[in-house]
Parts: sequence; structure tokens; C-alpha cells
Amino acid sequence: MRAGRERLAALLAFVAYRIARVRRHHVERSIRRANLPAGTARGMFRELATSLVELLWVALGWLTPADVVDIPQETVDAINAARARGPVMLWCAHTSNWELLAMRAATLFPLALIVKTQGVGLADRFIQRQRARFRLHTFRPAGAMKASRAAFQRGEVVATVIDQVPASSAHGDLTSFLGAPALTDRSPAVLAKRARAHVLVIFASREVRGPGAAAERVVASLALELSPEVVRRASARELMARATEALETHVRQHPSSWLWLHRRWKSPRPRTNPISAIAPIPLSSSTSPKTLLAPKKEVIEVTS
Repeated sequence: MRAGRERLAALLAFVAYRIARVRRHHVERSIRRANLPAGTARGMFRELATSLVELLWVALGWLTPADVVDIPQETVDAINAARARGPVMLWCAHTSNWELLAMRAATLFPLALIVKTQGVGLADRFIQRQRARFRLHTFRPAGAMKASRAAFQRGEVVATVIDQVPASSAHGDLTSFLGAPALTDRSPAVLAKRARAHVLVIFASREVRGPGAAAERVVASLALELSPEVVRRASARELMARATEALETHVRQHPSSWLWLHRRWKSPRPRTNPISAIAPIPLSSSTSPKTLLAPKKEVIEVTS
């Protein structure tokens, strides 16, 4: 079973990297700018393919999240100790098999996720079904403040990712990340400050634990812990800068574990009001409403 899983992952990685070349130029350019090894791109495609196959195997009932993911007991203890004192947030990123990491965590403590809708409807429905199987509560960024308050009241830990571009530039701050400025969403910090939450920043990487390839596991690591006092005193910008710095450290240590595919350094599209986007009509003092409403077949003269 494991051999078949590895062969399928190798095939998918080969097709994505060599044949389809999915965003390969963007991935390799970003890796060069970060001054990381050239082989990082191939490793990232292999990591992503392996994660997809693992998720499929879990959906088919051939694996469980516990078969793939290790969350060290000291990390679980730190989360539960924080839960005993008040609201807790987990700040994560697109590292290794982040979906199975969330599903594994949900078997250890109640968890809610702030998630965006997948670009492909079929993929979104598939992943939502798998999350529901492991009692993961999910809600969208719109209305996340109210939904998070309800989740905290239910005793749930609220998790979100910190490596996505915000929907609007007004919601983010420029932060240095892997060799270039990146717009960093301050929403996780704003939510944490309003809830007076304890924040734990957790990332994942694939590691070999024990002899042989069969011992390869996705391992969660606690990269940063921010107490409610620190969250209260620091600005949202400072909190996100610290978390982003921790993510860069993790990526430099495990470069193939991070999802280089997504356009982390892009600028959000400006949202234009269709009405305000209409160019104003230059009018003179002699222009009348009747002139503006005249049929198109008439020749209208506007005197200066």
C-alpha cells in the first residue's frame, strides 16, 4: 500500500513539474530570490503530490491522520494549558500536509478553522467533507470575528493561516519575507487582540523519525508562542511581523515544505465601485438636463 502511494505521488509530481509546469517559473524565480537551493522546486512539487495522495488515502479510509502526522505531546500540553486560561488561536501556514495536520489536531482538542473557498468547486466540496469527518468546524473570513467569538465560547481553538495575501491592501502591512516585501494580512492579529487570545504559531515539515522510509512523518513544530499580555501590548503589525519572521526561519530550514505555488508577493486587486468608476461628463454652465437626456441620433453641442 505504501509503495503504491509513493509511486502515485512520484508520478503526480513529475507531471506537475516536468510536463504541466504548474507555475514553475514563478516557483523557481521566488526560490532564487530567496537564495535557496535549486532543488527546492522539485522537492516542493513532490511534497505537494505526497500530501494530496495522503489526503486521498484518508478519504478512502486507507489511512488516518494519526498514521501521517505527529504533534509532539509538549505542543498538545502547551495548547491545553493555554485553553485552561482563555481563548487560544493557532497561527499556521501552508507547510507540508497542513490539511491532515488540522484533522489530526481536531482529534486531540476541539478546533475551528478560518478558511477561504477553494477555487475549484469540486475540490472545495471534497475537502469540506473530509474536514467534517473529523469534526472540524469551518467558517469563512467574512464574518470571522463573530464566528470566532462563538467558537471561543464553545471552548474551541481557532486556527488560521498567516501566509495569504489579504483581500484588500487596507487590511495588510508590507513585511519582508524571503527576499521581497509581502503584504501580510493583519486580520489574525486583530482577532487575537480583540479576543485577548493566547497565540501559538505552528508549522509542519516532513521528517524521518526512525530507520527506513516507513518512518517518514509530518511533524508539527511550535515555532512561536505569544501570551495574552504580549498580544495586548504589541500592535497588530508587530505581531504579524514576528509570526512572518518565524515562518521565514521555518521555510529556510525546510524549504520544500512550504507551498511556493501561491503568489505570496502579489498585490490584491483594487475593488472599484462601478458607479464611481464612470468618468464624469464635463459640463458647462449652459448645459441643461434636456441636453444630457437627448436621443443619441441628435447632434448635441455643448458650448464652452
